Amino acid sequence: MRLALPLLACMAAAPAAAQNVAILEALVAQLNAPASPEAQLGAYSACLLGNGDPEATAGFFRARGWEVFGDSEMGMVEMTPPEGPLFVTLYADGEICAVDNTAQGTAIGTVTLSAFLETVGADATPLEIEGCTGWTLGEGRAVGITSGGQDPVCHSESDNQVRFTFAPK
Repeated sequence: MRLALPLLACMAAAPAAAQNVAILEALVAQLNAPASPEAQLGAYSACLLGNGDPEATAGFFRARGWEVFGDSEMGMVEMTPPEGPLFVTLYADGEICAVDNTAQGTAIGTVTLSAFLETVGADATPLEIEGCTGWTLGEGRAVGITSGGQDPVCHSESDNQVRFTFAPK
């Protein structure tokens, strides 16, 4: 009996985990309409589903008509849609997947990201990342939000960058 209860708890948790993946997979479809506000959620989902694998992550974007090009000297892959305010940068080592929105400030971006994390059932714990808003996501993953650009700051009225980080492989 003592062993049965933990086993039942694990079995009860399995559908929730599967449901979270199903939600992420459904949200990736939003990349098909890159100018829509929901495309941002699709990009977040692709980063999480890719889980630090640059090829897998880029595949979500490539399959939905985004241009994917790499710069081996810089060690980065960038995905851009045919239209819209988003672009995504992956580091070749898979440790970072950054979603930039050039038309949304950090305040709205933080609300959007927080609602996304809740919707997909992420095990998110608030964490300050380089002085800015962030969350740990478990399993060596974290996400933070700053302004976009070369010298990011914590608050911007005009743009934001959501940076998912993954443990080195």
